[in-house]
Amino acid sequence: MTNAGPDIGERVPTLEATGIQGELVHIPSAAGSRVLLVFVSPGCTTCAKLAPALLSLQREPRLEVILAGIAGDDKGGRRFLMANHLNFAYIPGKLPMLKYKVALAPYALLIDSDGIVVSKGMVNSLEDLESILNVLELSTSARKIWAGPLG
Repeated sequence: MTNAGPDIGERVPTLEATGIQGELVHIPSAAGSRVLLVFVSPGCTTCAKLAPALLSLQREPRLEVILAGIAGDDKGGRRFLMANHLNFAYIPGKLPMLKYKVALAPYALLIDSDGIVVSKGMVNSLEDLESILNVLELSTSARKIWAGPLG
């Protein structure tokens, strides 16, 4: 299912939230990085299976991975991060779900440094995650064709 959330080519609404570790989280990134916003649920085994792939993204320059919980609370989010050895910002609660109209997990939005959705979709496997990230390898003109009119 790729139709959840903002459309490809659409600018995302600005979100400022406090992560479960007390950090201020900005979407789009205040640092001008691309953002991979991954919606997860603490009890989701498929979400947990994506942890190794997400961990490998920690070394990617100019890509900020942010997790958004779609169920559970701060405690469930902390357990999810610890159990999967993840050190990403994690936004609990319903704010990201409501702001970005995503209520399923695991689901990802890839947002460029200008706050535009360049790719999105369910991420039930490593291959799904790779297909979302592959758009980064496209040239700007190819990305515009892929996304359609940016209006």
